[in-house]
Amino acid sequence: MGVKIINKFRSAKIHIFLFALLGLSIFLILNAVFTAVEATNDNKLHFKVVDANGEEVGFPLMPNLLMKRFGDDWVAIPFKPNPGFADQIDSAGISAFASSEAPIGAILFTSSDCTGTGYWSVEFEPQLTVVSNNVLQYGGGSTQQITVLSYSSDFSPPIEPENCQSNIESMAYVQEHTTFDLSALNLVLPFKVVRE
Repeated sequence: MGVKIINKFRSAKIHIFLFALLGLSIFLILNAVFTAVEATNDNKLHFKVVDANGEEVGFPLMPNLLMKRFGDDWVAIPFKPNPGFADQIDSAGISAFASSEAPIGAILFTSSDCTGTGYWSVEFEPQLTVVSNNVLQYGGGSTQQITVLSYSSDFSPPIEPENCQSNIESMAYVQEHTTFDLSALNLVLPFKVVRE
């Protein structure tokens, strides 16, 4: 009985995640269409997210999600006007995107015990990220395909064995797991969306 409830819960999480991805995909497609239309129009409307001092933070993708460039990588980051970059880790320490069937928003490993080089899924463009304690978790470097044998939503190495999920074997396009302390940007709250 307990296994059925757990499987139904996982299935519900997957459906919610897939529905959110569908919504994001539709928004990104519509955004691309409207951007193309705007490029041919003299009355262009362009928006950006700025901090209280007018410093550029990034470009809005949708409510509470912005796009920002780190080196050669464009990433989607959750934000709110105040507190700024929004943590996506719940009280149990679980990433909003992580599940055993689709470990997006988790550190991925080719080992079965969450040791060795950590990787980040880059299946979506811009890549989805997680903010944990004001530290951005994302993938950087060249893209490669790996077989994922374990993953963890514990973003404070070393990863404890109880925080390692090893009940998975799937292929994924990844980049090496990278972090960036968002406080180093010296941005001042609140954030707001403005017209360029």
